[in-house]
Amino acid sequence: MCVVWALSFDKDCHDQLVAAGFVDLLESFPTDHAGVKKGIEGALWNLKPGKRPELSSAPKAGQPGHVMISYSWGQKERMRELAHHLKEAGLPIWIDVEEMEGSILEKMAQAVENSDVMVIGVSASYHDSQACHMEAEYGHRLKKSMIFVMAEEGYNARGWLGLMLEAKICGTLHGRILLVTRQLLQKLSKLQRNQC
Repeated sequence: MCVVWALSFDKDCHDQLVAAGFVDLLESFPTDHAGVKKGIEGALWNLKPGKRPELSSAPKAGQPGHVMISYSWGQKERMRELAHHLKEAGLPIWIDVEEMEGSILEKMAQAVENSDVMVIGVSASYHDSQACHMEAEYGHRLKKSMIFVMAEEGYNARGWLGLMLEAKICGTLHGRILLVTRQLLQKLSKLQRNQC
């Protein structure tokens, strides 16, 4: 199922999967296994964008106006520490460890939709993660403000992630978490002034 999910990101493959009736097939497929269920939900999210499930009401931090922290699990400690510092500075933060009850895809979509800004932890594992790809691409389609922080030392973004970056790296987290937090706060303040 994860292969179908990965193929659904490609425009040509997407169109061929839809034309070949994969939507009906995926909807009828048993989802007893968590990995299969995740792959099916991801593929259907891409293949049926007009028929997405209704989102339930968001938890407190998921209300409009929050900063969404988007990262791969390989960088979870650094990104959680960054989220903690931003939260201490008084910013409303959404991070998946606190807000992930129910459908994972619904919560991810809701977090993106309700965010004012997405802070993305750039790493090779972020690039390789289908869930991270979908999250970032959805934010890009919704024209969300995105701030990128380098979460993996020495990583040179490539492919879809490199394209999104366009040299917009705010800072590097290695040993500089407080400096990056200050830089992020300055950038967020500037974004807020420009939106008013």
